[in-house]
Parts: sequence; structure tokens; C-alpha cells
Amino acid sequence: MKSFCRNHLREIVFIWLLLFLTYAIRIFCPTISVDTEILVTDPSANDPGWIGRGRWALVLIGKIFRPDYFNIYAANMTAVLFFGTAVILFGYMLSGYFDREGEQKAAMLIPAALIITSPCYAEQFGFTLQAAEVAFSMLLMMISLFFIKPFSL
Repeated sequence: MKSFCRNHLREIVFIWLLLFLTYAIRIFCPTISVDTEILVTDPSANDPGWIGRGRWALVLIGKIFRPDYFNIYAANMTAVLFFGTAVILFGYMLSGYFDREGEQKAAMLIPAALIITSPCYAEQFGFTLQAAEVAFSMLLMMISLFFIKPFSL
């Protein structure tokens, strides 16, 4: 992996740059979206509704992991970091199927550009409360594929 990163440093920098250009507005100028309005004003306001729906475990997990405040900047930055890492890991796995350097670069850059600029992910990351969680689940999926699917590199 270390030699791969050294050999494909330009592609990795390009992917991070593309990710930054696509989602910089979310990092530096976050807006309170529909799903965060209540959480910002009162973090526990949704709890009675979740308990009423029988989702008491969600409330319990929220009490354990959610602090009394919500930092929109940290949530958006975490989402971008998880998302970028997942895309680079995906490109690393794809490039392992090709022998020539040009094919490896294309296997990294083309899917990365399509995934990063995909409207469905851009819309998904508009929901601030779940953006980091969705990106983390993508990263977990890529990590599990890394350990499950054999590839040559």
C-alpha cells in the first residue's frame, strides 16, 4: 500500500482535490439543513418521538455517543474524510486488476470522479446528520471488500 501511494501520488492528490472542489461549500459554509434544525436548538427534542416509535435503542445510542451539542463543521469534515478514504481505497482495489500503469491510473481516476461528483451522493451529503454515517458505512464496505475479495497488486 505504501509503494502504491508513492507511485500514484498524483492520482491521490487529484482525487482529494476533486473531493475538495465538490464539497468545499459543505465544509466551509455549512447550512443548517432540515434534519439538523431541531438538533442544533435542542439535541434531545427528537427523543420522545423516537421512543414513541419503539426506537429506544436509537435514543440510547444517541445518549452514549452524541454530546449535548452538534458541531456542523466537524460532521461535514468527517464525512469528507471518510468519503475520500473510501473512494481512494476503491480505486486501489480496482487498479490491482490491471498491469499497465495507464490502466491503473484510469481505474483509479474514472470511478473516483464518477462517484465523487455523483448527484445521489451530493444530495445524500446535504443531510448533515447522516452524511458522516453514510460516508463511514461506505468506508466500512470498502475495508470489508479489501479483506474479502482477493486482487493482485
